[in-house]
Amino acid sequence: MIRPLVLLFLLASLLPQRAAAWGPVAQKAVNQLAVYGLPDGMRPFYYHFRQELVDRALEPDQRIGKDPHEAARHHIDIERLTLPVFMSMPMEWEAAAGKYSADSLYKVGIGPWATLVAYEHLIDAFKEGSPDNVLKYSIEVANYLGDLHVPLHTNERYSTDPGSLTGLLEGKLIEKNLDKFRLYDGEAKSLKPELAGPLVWTVVKESYQLADPVWDLEADVFKDFSPKDKYAYTYRLGKATRAYSDKFADAYFERVGGIMAARLKSSAEGTAMLWYSAWEAAGKPNLQKMVSDEFPKEEKAELAKDMKLRKDFKLVPEGRLLALAKPAEAPKPVKPGQEAEETKPAEAPKSAFDDGVTPTEEKGNKGKKKKDKTKRTAGDDNSGTEGNPSGE
Repeated sequence: MIRPLVLLFLLASLLPQRAAAWGPVAQKAVNQLAVYGLPDGMRPFYYHFRQELVDRALEPDQRIGKDPHEAARHHIDIERLTLPVFMSMPMEWEAAAGKYSADSLYKVGIGPWATLVAYEHLIDAFKEGSPDNVLKYSIEVANYLGDLHVPLHTNERYSTDPGSLTGLLEGKLIEKNLDKFRLYDGEAKSLKPELAGPLVWTVVKESYQLADPVWDLEADVFKDFSPKDKYAYTYRLGKATRAYSDKFADAYFERVGGIMAARLKSSAEGTAMLWYSAWEAAGKPNLQKMVSDEFPKEEKAELAKDMKLRKDFKLVPEGRLLALAKPAEAPKPVKPGQEAEETKPAEAPKSAFDDGVTPTEEKGNKGKKKKDKTKRTAGDDNSGTEGNPSGE
């Protein structure tokens, strides 16, 4: 029985507001790294818009609090569903909503279905020849799939507190050690449309199976610390904020760094695969024709340079990862009669590139445009039908 859309709207507005899964640096890095894994027919287009893909990487997260449906698109709490989820969960939204009810799924999170809806929208954007929508839905696919790669985003122990274990894994741990990771360096494979769902649910399964290990490793590392040394406090306006200390974070990274490196790498790879698959499902349109201007010739040389650095795992040491780029210094005011000083370029982030962190082996296994628009966009405020995780 279909409930009124207004009821779903109210239910979604009562859900806890969750923040981004990957921190800003990690998600921006994923978007750039995915570009390099694309085939020749796609890579120049995406490379041309690489800065926009990076700058807008967190757009879906910025809608949380504004769109009452958005928070639910960034997670799924497996424990709150009838187990075994991975044996019985329908991959199609309509079937899942029929089994559990749409409002029940919104309460536990609809991350997997939100990813697949964004993927379908991306196929349509390619078919329509809309570069703006190609970028919009490429960013949504990357963001939602990135959320699902973080282990703590698949269970009830997720926390939006920056000082929590979730905040440590998603933010500080990645940002502080990104130069030590072997980042994604492969070539994306295209999937048949019917295999997009299994890919997304495999990601969820892998993350869920890693949720307990990352908690257990935290407890194990804590054995060598006192509570005083484990946490650091900052004070503002008389209020104390607690977060993990740098010393504890460094010790924890030694135990969990391989896991998070593998998840970050998988996130970029999965993003490239879905982008590629959507383009192929749309008939491989000529992306150059979607833009009015020719791509600058110098981009070809820049792309070749990045591909070489990527192969040698030197994007970070050479300052080519946009997520870590420092903004250029603003030019000093020039008095009449004086020559303007040249603006100093952003310095490359200093790092001792360490090949020692190798991703550990993780547990778990790694179409056609629909005519009935309401079937895919149900849940939109304008659709008049309830229950679909569309991001429109």
